Amino acid sequence: MNVISFFKSAGAQVIIAVMVVVSFFTVIVVLLTRPITLDDHTTSILTVLIGALGNEFAHVVQFFTGSSSGSKDKDALHADILRSLGNNNSGAPGGGAGSGVP
Repeated sequence: MNVISFFKSAGAQVIIAVMVVVSFFTVIVVLLTRPITLDDHTTSILTVLIGALGNEFAHVVQFFTGSSSGSKDKDALHADILRSLGNNNSGAPGGGAGSGVP
């Protein structure tokens, strides 16, 4: 699977995640490699913006590795269980033939 087909199949969530991650690291690299002299007001605004971007970066990481990822895995497991149950009975309400459920 190449990169383009991955982005097409993954959808907007990956595109937004890439934008946030690239923005975060670009801002950090620019701030660390270029000497910038700013007044106090601009420094305060820049600090708030960096904090907000860092917070969004943390959300992206949590989405792909944390509870949202675990939730997707759980949903896939539930779907597999339901599929296997569907294959083991007649699909009729009550559990199917021989299940003991009326």
